[in-house]
Parts: sequence; structure tokens; C-alpha cells
Amino acid sequence: MKFLSSVKFSIIILPVITTISLIGTFIEPNKAGKFIYHSFWFEGLIVLFSVNISICTIKRLKNITKKNIGFLVTHLSIIIILFGGLLSLITGKKGSLMIYDGHSSDKFFVDKDTSIQLPFTIKLNDFILEYYDESKGALQIRAKGETEYKKYPINVGSEIDYKGAKIKILKYVPDFEINIETHEVNSKSDNPNNPALQIEVSKDGNKKEKWLFAKFPDFHGKDSDDIEASFVVGGGGRIKDFKSELEIIENGNKVLTKTIEVNNPLSYKGYKFYQSSYDDQNLSWSGLQIVKDPGLVFIYIGFVLLIMGVVFIFYIKPML
Repeated sequence: MKFLSSVKFSIIILPVITTISLIGTFIEPNKAGKFIYHSFWFEGLIVLFSVNISICTIKRLKNITKKNIGFLVTHLSIIIILFGGLLSLITGKKGSLMIYDGHSSDKFFVDKDTSIQLPFTIKLNDFILEYYDESKGALQIRAKGETEYKKYPINVGSEIDYKGAKIKILKYVPDFEINIETHEVNSKSDNPNNPALQIEVSKDGNKKEKWLFAKFPDFHGKDSDDIEASFVVGGGGRIKDFKSELEIIENGNKVLTKTIEVNNPLSYKGYKFYQSSYDDQNLSWSGLQIVKDPGLVFIYIGFVLLIMGVVFIFYIKPML
């Protein structure tokens, strides 16, 4: 008991906890959580350190003076932070959920084999994508035989290097029209009624110009070139932001609706729903990260007290 309440014990156990935590940062998150942070032995180390700090603080209380208030506050803050950390380790929950437009779920997954039940149902009303250059769309390029296109924003004059070829964007018109007499291409209006894109493809010393039509992708017939290019509008550009309109349903009743995005989660009954990802192959899916962390409020309180204690020690105590 005497050794447990000594500063020597703190000097031994604190580097051990720090070293283990550092090792955990280099391990895959799910494995680190399972074998380190949520293990009984790591939680035991935290408990021992908390007991050590608590006993040391209590022993000093009988000699407390105004000058020692900073000491008391900083030690109390560490105890509160450790308590919050333990509470998070023992009762905290964290996982993910991929959910489809219009569908709902009452559980989320820690890994592919482990799920956690929610005390309510979460529904995805709509998955919303916002694009750069949405009015112009995007240039899609792929090599012959590939199944997926790579998308590029429409910037007239820009050049794209793609697998030995150079693709230059020469001209964009929102409403394609060609003068029969002069053969000049113009735009009938500023509205994207018939958007078209002129590109130049250079490869192996050969250059070829072509027009791509968003509404008529097969206008020139099947592309026989090594590099296939097409022009898409309305959702073809670079993705600027992605959001999810979520709905909380409890006992059959809708209780809350919120559109979330990165760094703007939905909170309900201690659970937070973060926008974390989407499926670029199926843009009707939304990836959510779900967290329940009851110890977080204690950690915040502890850090505030820690700052107050340090300020007292370095600035107020010298004046006293």
C-alpha cells in the first residue's frame, strides 16, 4: 500500500502506460482496441495509476494552503481525466454503418462479425452529393478494356496526362450549334441544353480532335481509340461535399431529423452519428461512424481544470 501511494510508483507506471499507448497507434485500429485499449490488463494499469494519484492527492490535503491550490486542482484534473478515460474504455461504443437511401437500421457494426443494438432506429432519407463545376460536368477517361472511368473537371486549356496520352480540353459550349456555312461551333444560349466538349488527344506523335456530347454519348459510334473519353453533366464533376439526411425513429414515431456532414454530426441519447464516407461505385450509399462516449464530458472537464491548475501554479502562486 505504501509503494502504491508513492511517487516512485507513478514514475514506473506512467512510462509503461505511455509506451503501450504509443505501440497502439501503430496497430490497426480494431486490433488495437481489442487487444490493448479494451483489454482488462490495460484498464487495470489505468485503475492503478488512478488509485496512485488519488492517494497522493488525499495525503497532501491535510497540508493544503492557498499556495497549494494549483497542486490540488492539477491532481484532481488528472483523476477526472483518468476516470473519463476508464468510463470510455469500459462503456464506450464505436462502430460504423453503411446504409442505403430510404433504408433504416437499429444496429451498427464494430467489425463485420460484431454488431451493437441501438435503442432506436436510424433512417437515411437522402444521401446528398455536391459537386464542383456541376453546370459543366466532367471529362471521363479510361484505357481500352478498363471498366472504370477517371473523372476530371472541365477547365478549358488544361492538359491531362493519362497512360502515355495527353488530353487537352479545347472548348466547352453549353448549347451546341454549328453554322452550316462556316462550320463554326457556337452556343445558342447559356443554358446547358446540349452541352458539348471539344478535346485533343495526343499519343505516339499523333493528334486527334473530337467533340463529346453529354446527351449523345454514342454520337460518333463506338470509340476505337486506345483511350476512351466521354462527357457527363449533373453529378459528373469532382465531389465537393457529401451529406446525409438522417431521421431518428423511436417507438414508431419520428423524433428527430437532421442533415449531417463532415464535422457536423447528429447527436441523440448519447450517440453521435458522423458522416465518414460514401461508396463511389454506388452513390446512394452513405457511410456513418457511430460513437457513444459517456466519458468524454469528464475528459473535457478534466482538461479545463488542468489548464486552470497550471495557470495557478505558474502565474498566481508567484504573486501569492
